[in-house]
Amino acid sequence: MTKALKNKGKIIELSILVLALVLVLAVKAFDYYTEPDVQEVVKSDVRIEIEDKAKVEMIQVHIKGEVNTQGVYELPKESRMNDLVELAGGFTEAAERDSINLAAKLFDTQQVVVYKIGEAPVVPVINPVGQWTIADLNQSQKIRLMEINGIGETMADRIIAYRESEGPFSNLDELLNVSGIGEKKLESIKTAFAQNE
Repeated sequence: MTKALKNKGKIIELSILVLALVLVLAVKAFDYYTEPDVQEVVKSDVRIEIEDKAKVEMIQVHIKGEVNTQGVYELPKESRMNDLVELAGGFTEAAERDSINLAAKLFDTQQVVVYKIGEAPVVPVINPVGQWTIADLNQSQKIRLMEINGIGETMADRIIAYRESEGPFSNLDELLNVSGIGEKKLESIKTAFAQNE
């Protein structure tokens, strides 16, 4: 009788151990299927980031002068001057910050020069016929654009707004996309540009 009780006690202990083990396994299984796998999430994020980057058109822009790290940087096509300056480590203390339009849209193969205070080149006031180029149209500030025959203050603002939202002009005919510029005004503007635009 005593032996039977001992056996019964062992069976109960064994049953309790098995039950405890089953409970532990059940909890582990629940955690496994309900919590995200951190490693998989990270891999997924990296994969998405790489795939997204492959879809984005990239440009290369050279920045030199008064920035902390000069060089050629690769940025998404829609980047602005401020993005480039940040990538280059920001301005140095000697930088003439007002010579750079931080809101300007960048374009491929562009070179940006950040001058020292007091060393920015003086923009000539007189622009003889045939001396303007597409580069001038894409980079000139409002006052300089107003020197072109047919471009007043309002039109200069529209040209700057257009190139900052749509990118640089590749030819003069694209000016027709700017509100207020028709064929007649375009012909007037063209007289200020070199023949090899």
